Amino acid sequence: MNSNGCVMAVGGAEDKIDRRTLLSKFVELAGGSDASIVILPSASTIPLERGELYAAIFRELGAREVTILQLETRQQAGAARNARVVDEASGVFVTGGVQLRLISLLGGTSIADSIQRLVQRGGVYCGTSAGAAAVSSHMIVTGRAGMKVRRSMVDLAPGLGLVPQAIIDQHFSQRGRLGRLIAAVGANPQFLGIGIDEDTAALFHRDQSMEILGAGQVVVLDASRVRTTDLHAVARTKPFAMSPLQLHLLTEGSIFDLVSRKLRSRRKRQKSSQIA
Repeated sequence: MNSNGCVMAVGGAEDKIDRRTLLSKFVELAGGSDASIVILPSASTIPLERGELYAAIFRELGAREVTILQLETRQQAGAARNARVVDEASGVFVTGGVQLRLISLLGGTSIADSIQRLVQRGGVYCGTSAGAAAVSSHMIVTGRAGMKVRRSMVDLAPGLGLVPQAIIDQHFSQRGRLGRLIAAVGANPQFLGIGIDEDTAALFHRDQSMEILGAGQVVVLDASRVRTTDLHAVARTKPFAMSPLQLHLLTEGSIFDLVSRKLRSRRKRQKSSQIA
């Protein structure tokens, strides 16, 4: 393995046909031609079809071994034999679907523990859409679009905890989810809010940095410096005040420091200037 243990959160709707940039990067991180990948399609309402789609792609991209682990019950997710499948892999891929379905099946099970071990021993976790949201310790399971920001816009539940310092949202710009992410960090200012566009990924490294890949944008919300808020004093369905809220807009090549909560560097792209 050459990833040194990393987590890749994809905002959904990643390119599966043409360049397949993000999926190729996952296979590379998982070991390339030596990659042993396990696909978990549990979030999907059509898990077998979704699993087979990604399995075909990963084989075409050169992975040595690809296994679809279709889990339909918590009993299956808690079975030691299924955890061993992940323990023997170099990468695990979690598909999109329904966030609550995913975490209600996997949360607190042997499979969840094996995913933690995978990253700790140098493997790579990649989740798209619901699979991306699940990497947070507090994950968004349901929410509503719009910019009249209220606490009732978002519901959280415990996630896999692979990226404990953040709350992650996906399909971000495409589905107008800025308001609900503001509501999430407003109620939980200790966490960064990270909103990831489609065909875009946030790659979390062990050195506490986040690298942006792909075609779109990643929004980072930092509520740790908020000095004025009445969120606690108004009804859940009423808009609340909060100031100041810091917002970062990141694109491919940006390296963001999760500890200092600042842009660490930006790799130079063609026809763009480098930002230090």
